Amino acid sequence: MLTPDCERAVYRARGHRDGVVALTATDDELEELARYLAAEANHGPNRRRQQRLNTALQALGQAVRTKTGSAA
Repeated sequence: MLTPDCERAVYRARGHRDGVVALTATDDELEELARYLAAEANHGPNRRRQQRLNTALQALGQAVRTKTGSAA
């Protein structure tokens, strides 16, 4: 279950015609959402869901790295 802060960030997300999703969130909300995705992916009983969550976590991590300009 998402925390209220994570829920707000997810519900603020907007899709665009080119398939890109814009997620407007504070750094704290992004970190919390990443922790949630990692925990769910690691402990989920369904392998397909785990893979989808891992993909979302990777995309979120890439977006944060791009935003902050870090290469790691």
